[in-house]
Amino acid sequence: MTTKKIQAVLAIAGVLLITAASVAYAELSERQVGRLRSAVKERGFADAVAKILDHVDDVTYSVGAEAANAITVTVAFLNAQETATDQNSAQALVCYLSDVATGIGVTPTAADGGLDEGVVAGNAGKTDTIVAGKIALVMSDTDGDASVKVTHTGTDNYFLCCPRGNNDIDCSAVIDFN
Repeated sequence: MTTKKIQAVLAIAGVLLITAASVAYAELSERQVGRLRSAVKERGFADAVAKILDHVDDVTYSVGAEAANAITVTVAFLNAQETATDQNSAQALVCYLSDVATGIGVTPTAADGGLDEGVVAGNAGKTDTIVAGKIALVMSDTDGDASVKVTHTGTDNYFLCCPRGNNDIDCSAVIDFN
């Protein structure tokens, strides 16, 4: 088989894999599938597969203890690889506070001190407010970690929730201001 025929077979296999992945990971829109098909053509099969595996597939949380009316939630954006490892690049998700563990609905009671960058050593990232005390854009460091500091002087309970591209909503354990 000639080199051109081998490349054509690999390109077809890549398109089939991308199509199967888009069905399996419902997060890929038709537009994204088209981009991945182009990536297979332009950069090769391995790069296209890497793109499929490098999206936020899961979010894990670690809720800290309350100190001076603030609770820091450490957030890890994990990729789609079977090992559920940290991302290989900075990621961003719009996250919000909810009153319920399922994440159904944004809290009507804003955290009066807001959502800010946390202070956990080793975690960079950034938090930009969208709706004060309720919704923020959470951006990770280059390996998918971020810290979100929730500040509140009341006695409300919240859950930090981050919806992902496949419409799943991941929520933290309770953020308990008592």
